[in-house]
Amino acid sequence: MSTSHFCFTLITLLIVFGSGCSTIPPSDFYEVDGLVSGALTDSFEAPGWHPVQFINSEGLEFNPDSSANAGPLSFSVYISNPGNYSFWILAASGKKTESSTALDASVSGQDGYLISQLSANLTDEYRLRWIRFGTHSSANLITIDDAGQYSFSIRPRNSENIHIHKFQLSRDNIDPPFGLGLPSSTGLDLSAADLFREIPVMLPPAWIFKPVIGVTGMFDASTGKPDGFAMLHSETGGVWTDAEEDTDLKNNSAGLPATDTATGVKMSVSKTCEDRAAQIFESGYRFIVTRDSPGVECLERIHQTFQKIDGRDRRSIVFHGIKNAHKSESKRFPAPMIPAYKFEWTAEPFVQGGDFFPGGYQELVNDLTDPANSLYGMPFLSMPIDYQSRMDSASGWDSELFIRTVQLSPFIPVMNLVLPDNIFDEAGLSDHLNSLEKEQLFDALTLRTSLFPYHYSHAHYTRQTNEGIISGFRQYPRQYMYGDAFLVAPVTEPNAEGRIVFFPEGRRWYNYYSGQSYEAGQSWFVETRRDQLPLFVKAGSVIPYHIDETSNHLKIDIYTGDAGAIRLVEDDGTTRAYRRAEAARTMFRYNEVEGNLKLTIGAVQAEFEGMTAQRSYAIHFKFLDDPDLVEINGSKINRSSMDSQVMSWQYIESESEVVVTMNSVSKHEKFDVIIHP
Repeated sequence: MSTSHFCFTLITLLIVFGSGCSTIPPSDFYEVDGLVSGALTDSFEAPGWHPVQFINSEGLEFNPDSSANAGPLSFSVYISNPGNYSFWILAASGKKTESSTALDASVSGQDGYLISQLSANLTDEYRLRWIRFGTHSSANLITIDDAGQYSFSIRPRNSENIHIHKFQLSRDNIDPPFGLGLPSSTGLDLSAADLFREIPVMLPPAWIFKPVIGVTGMFDASTGKPDGFAMLHSETGGVWTDAEEDTDLKNNSAGLPATDTATGVKMSVSKTCEDRAAQIFESGYRFIVTRDSPGVECLERIHQTFQKIDGRDRRSIVFHGIKNAHKSESKRFPAPMIPAYKFEWTAEPFVQGGDFFPGGYQELVNDLTDPANSLYGMPFLSMPIDYQSRMDSASGWDSELFIRTVQLSPFIPVMNLVLPDNIFDEAGLSDHLNSLEKEQLFDALTLRTSLFPYHYSHAHYTRQTNEGIISGFRQYPRQYMYGDAFLVAPVTEPNAEGRIVFFPEGRRWYNYYSGQSYEAGQSWFVETRRDQLPLFVKAGSVIPYHIDETSNHLKIDIYTGDAGAIRLVEDDGTTRAYRRAEAARTMFRYNEVEGNLKLTIGAVQAEFEGMTAQRSYAIHFKFLDDPDLVEINGSKINRSSMDSQVMSWQYIESESEVVVTMNSVSKHEKFDVIIHP
């Protein structure tokens, strides 16, 4: 080797590894693009810490046998990019406490010298959530001056039954943790994108994104009433797994939109994972429902059995418990289902016999909207409410609470309504519900059904990105974005006349029902009505609706006042062909340029088996004055109240809407719809 070559090589090594040619030491976790994440499991041996399963995660519980058997929970982290880091842990109190529990933490450098001391208070009971350690600085950030290995230690302050499951460091707190957090950063060959992707989410069958209806009640062999609940939306029925004996049951949901009669069978989980699964699917059943958490291995066996019988590429569906949700592999087998919430405005969560009981309606809203909660952001999560206990008692039935829960249900990832069996009779909805309750239930089911294109398109986005359809606000509790268009602000107090709503950045927001507008970037007091969910739509939103049961006639709502877009995604709804890119995508883009309003409907990209070549549209441009001219692809179209023409438009003065009709047009052609005011 020449002298010049040797010098160049030596200089390169010094640049890469530093003087002394030192290498990166082995560490428990490594910083990746300003993030460090880790699951603290039984691989960490520390006195007084024991493995524990809690709600939807696995972690470590601090429960020493004696004061001598109590040590800190310690781990090492290698940080390549120095800076200021926030320090979070996913933790819970495993028992009821009268006051908050203090946790102390310390950070030491490579030389063993203390860099920072921190503390945090764990106040929530029976909730697994992210809490942030505070430092003596106003920013509550740990300052890391040099690249290297650092030691972290956590010790509860004179408390037992403390659960610590995960931790996360975030440079400048740019990416605070949410839900179950990110996978562990245990390698140097990762990127931030790798951490956020995890294992891809598999789609359940398309029908799950329409209303999923069930009934409850004690089983009576003489009357055939069901025990537990059976899903009623499937054409061929499903299986309820919760008992030692197999019992046939039948349910009827006559009078409700988008639901069908279904037959289910209840049986034990242990039998389901054996050859009994084959008997279930061979009998014509197409899904299974269980409160238990069968585990990934069992779900895999059920799925394989289903595909052997129904087709190798078919999507299976098991509604199952949440205990194994922390395992990324479980995302291949949707859909998780939380234990039923009590039909009460609020109820204290608790754990009994290892099972988690999540509380009441306010707790449901918190679980849905709070990014710090471990249940937040779980893909395709069912969150049913136990109405039965109050339906049996006339004095316990709360009409307002029923209405509020039903109003919210279309804007939960899976609209899973588990209704009492005596709500139904031979004519449909029984007189156990008053007229307003019936109206609100019917409206909620209809809204969910018509919004199917919106739900399903976002489901595909969840599959690709691991980002759920719900986006909560840390500073503004009990409200959330549902997709890109809707802001949902549920009423969580009885007899409320209004509530404060924060409207995120944008130009303006519209009340979904009244059209009243609100300036973005600030909070407003919004009056509430019992017959309406506080629901708002962002200016620029493009929202597709089904007009009928087919996908070939869409209503498109355009909320004028800003630009926006949506990518409509469609597939066959039953197979996994979407994984081979056999899914049709149609882009809708809306812009306002030089006073004109323009909607571009892109030519469909890709296709799927059974896709038709044509589609009809009814496009509603909201909050407009009567225009002078409407063009499509540069040609003027007729103004007409008749929709029999291929292309026409009309102005509805009472709604301040321009409605453009396009009948049986090609999906493979691009259309520019331009309104000239």
